[in-house]
Amino acid sequence: MEVGCGPVPVGLLGKAQRSVKMGKTHRAFFGVDKSLDVEKLLKKAKVKRLPENLFLSRNCAIRALKGIVPESMDIIFGSYLWNSLARDRASCALEGRTCEAAFFELAGRALKPGGRLVLVQDKGHVPYLRSCASAFGACFHSVEIPDEAAKKSPAKFIRWKSTLELRQERVSEYIKKKSTAKGELEKLVRRGVVKDMQDAAKPTIIIMRKPKPGEQQERVIYISPEDALRLLARLLMRK
Repeated sequence: MEVGCGPVPVGLLGKAQRSVKMGKTHRAFFGVDKSLDVEKLLKKAKVKRLPENLFLSRNCAIRALKGIVPESMDIIFGSYLWNSLARDRASCALEGRTCEAAFFELAGRALKPGGRLVLVQDKGHVPYLRSCASAFGACFHSVEIPDEAAKKSPAKFIRWKSTLELRQERVSEYIKKKSTAKGELEKLVRRGVVKDMQDAAKPTIIIMRKPKPGEQQERVIYISPEDALRLLARLLMRK
């Protein structure tokens, strides 16, 4: 399931089509985005209909996850969700919870034991996301996306932060928009979470794995450098 897949999720369609060609019709793919446009997708992909294993929903993340059968998902993927989650507040009954808390709770419910929640966010968000993983007992790992890989990403939000100069621009915009932003970034630097304020805007892949029954919780996932590079390549190529 890709949350915030964009209005024309060509990559998700391609994955579903490849799965059918390989005979893996049992694999289902779900795409969720409030701006989905299926007609544009069909036109751009030059196909008449969606494959039977692809399900698209024009909806917000919270509402879509509420409708997912518990423990039915292997992977839930989302890239730079925070702003869209904040916009969902008005349309979702959160019962006093923050949008982020509701998202993690619902994603944890939807994942199978051993399933993974994979997010792309700025490096400065890693401490908060680590605490979220701990709250629902998930194993946690994070991998920075190298600039050369970020430049080739199909996701514009990752490309917008693929060089030091671009990250400086994003940080300057953030400080102008939010009065407490500079203090928050300086605190991250003092804590050693990031090297400098620009480093806080470095695109980072966060992996949270739901424990299997009887498995020790709040355990760190250890991934070799070779496996990390293979994982990055697969995620950036939307595989």
